[in-house]
Amino acid sequence: MIDEYLAAIEGGRSPAVDVRRLSLDERVGDALFMGLRLSDGVDLGQIRARYGVDVWARYGSDLKEFLDAGCLELGAGRLRLTRRGMLLANEVMAVFV
Repeated sequence: MIDEYLAAIEGGRSPAVDVRRLSLDERVGDALFMGLRLSDGVDLGQIRARYGVDVWARYGSDLKEFLDAGCLELGAGRLRLTRRGMLLANEVMAVFV
């Protein structure tokens, strides 16, 4: 397997064996997952610009309970986990799955 990988690289071919294209929902979910893991959170304007998705319109009703519980903060166009939210990050991010 490693020999095939190295041969592909040396031959200028892609070493990828299985390639799966993510749906728009999967790409947005991944971007939100990764962004919320950052201390600054995720820039909702960048998500809209890149994916054409209004995060609050799509997920707001599910995220509101986490805002109300103090797990999320929304301000200056950014959504971020609070300290409390970091402890419950899996529950918060389950909204995007």
